[in-house]
Amino acid sequence: MSSFASSFADDTKLVSAIKSVMDAHKFQQDLDSVYDWANQSNMSFNGDKFQLLRYGQDELLKESTSYTDCNGKQIAVTSNAKDLGVLMSSDGTFVDHIASIVQKATQMSGWVLRTFYTRERQPMMILYKSLILSRLDYCCALWNPNGSAQLIDKIESVQRSFTRKIQGMNGLNYWERLQSLRLYSVQRRRERYVILYVFKILHGLVPNCGITFNENLRTGIRAVVPIVKNTLPSHIRKLRSNSFTHVAPLLYNLLPTCMRRMYIEKDPLSVFKRELDSVLYCVPDEPTIPGLFRNVKSNSLVHQMTSYII
Repeated sequence: MSSFASSFADDTKLVSAIKSVMDAHKFQQDLDSVYDWANQSNMSFNGDKFQLLRYGQDELLKESTSYTDCNGKQIAVTSNAKDLGVLMSSDGTFVDHIASIVQKATQMSGWVLRTFYTRERQPMMILYKSLILSRLDYCCALWNPNGSAQLIDKIESVQRSFTRKIQGMNGLNYWERLQSLRLYSVQRRRERYVILYVFKILHGLVPNCGITFNENLRTGIRAVVPIVKNTLPSHIRKLRSNSFTHVAPLLYNLLPTCMRRMYIEKDPLSVFKRELDSVLYCVPDEPTIPGLFRNVKSNSLVHQMTSYII
């Protein structure tokens, strides 16, 4: 298994696959060329802010190679680094990021409940959506913990706890509170955002991150689900099967055929959102809670929307 190095310098990122000591040497030469370009352009990097993430399981290669910053000092290896507000971890997962946002959302929830005396539905929902839920939504299509029930429940616990404090919710379980408040579970919101992003890719509204599509007169437009080879190591298979480029096509393909098409309306995204919400409101939203049991394996749309699979 090859190593993978990613060096962060302020807003500049260099990424390269490292399979040998020679590759590491070439990567250092790339870094040196960037340092020379900065000096020639009368600019300089802050070497103290350099961070090095190493991906892969070749520990011998990691131990036998190192990289230097613009000042000739060795770049410190870190287990995670923040990029545009998201913690990227060297193990390829987003466990650290999820722990961070859950902690911040929980702290904000506590601040709201301490600061505002009212527990009336309307002001509480406004505060929740603007100050707390927004933290759980940010860039969630990227770090969505699709394959971990424990992490899904950890994130869900923030909304489950806050909604219990709203006036009129006494005696209602979480499923009933979601229906009464007309809220999606946080997991359902994430999967909805993933579907919307695939729609945007299809219509050229955002850059494509590697998703391809096939069109058929009978089944409509379908996103291609990448094949995860069984010959790959288990941890690689897990990372790939839980990645956006694998999960997003699965979710998009669950939609009815009439929705998997090119929208020619003036505002296609708004039209698609209305149609998507009309479908999702008919799909059971049943996050895991003690004492209540679903008829399907999980609350993911992959299991809850079986009636729409073609």
